[in-house]
Parts: sequence; structure tokens; C-alpha cells
Amino acid sequence: MTVITTATVNPTATAVVLFAVDAYLLRPLGSRKLRGRGAAAGRRAMLRDNPVLKKMIATGEERVGRIATQLLSNEMLMGALQKTVSAALEAKGLVERNVQSVLSTMNIPTAGDVQRLQGKIEELERVFEGLSAKIAELQKSEPSADVRPTPPN
Repeated sequence: MTVITTATVNPTATAVVLFAVDAYLLRPLGSRKLRGRGAAAGRRAMLRDNPVLKKMIATGEERVGRIATQLLSNEMLMGALQKTVSAALEAKGLVERNVQSVLSTMNIPTAGDVQRLQGKIEELERVFEGLSAKIAELQKSEPSADVRPTPPN
């Protein structure tokens, strides 16, 4: 099945013709009876090698590139896009602050609270390791632990 569609791209009424070509029609007659994995791979390879499809893809990519360039050079569109992104970021910040407030009210830790606690735990682990190393050094440098002086009564 071959479908041909015409659409107006810009006010100057430039027509773009898009082709959607059924892969079944592009296969040679002998390969239509193929079944299984090899058939699909063969169809894809034939589609990739088809010069008409290559030309259509190249033309489509070129025209989409031109349209994108025109849209990006439109100051009104870019201004509206910047306002939209700015408003979205502002709304996101407001939502995050409100969620933190609600979580705080309910005594539920936020991700920031958990990260701060994780940092404190890591710091305590480093201090503990340092103290353990000092204790080990002191035990090595002390005289034999078997002979201990008895405290006075």
C-alpha cells in the first residue's frame, strides 16, 4: 500500500510530499515467501539500500532541519519558550518547598535530611577509626598487659 500526503509547511504554500511506502511492496517477488528471523533482516537491509527511500529520508531531514532553524530564529517563539521554562522552574521550586514543609510537619525526613545524616555518620566513622588506631598504638607502646599494678586498698 502506498500513501501520498500533501501538507502546507509555511505561509508561502510550499508543499511537502511525504511518502509512506509499505515495505512489502519493496521486496522482490521471490523473497515474499520468506518466514522467520531472516526475512525481517532481509527486508530491513533492502529498505536501507533502496535509493528512493534514501532520497526521501535525506529530503525529509533537510526540510525538518530548515523548519527547526526557522522556529529557533523566531524571537517571539524563543521569548515564549524562555518564559515557559522560567515559569516551570519557578513552579518546581515552589512545589519542592511545599513538599519539604509538609514532610517536616509530619516529621518525615526529606532527601536532604537523609543526606545530612549520612554525612554525619561518615564523619563519625572517620573519627571512630582514628580513635581505634590511636588506641591500638597506645596498646602496642605500653608494657606487657600481663603485669598490671594492683590498685591500693
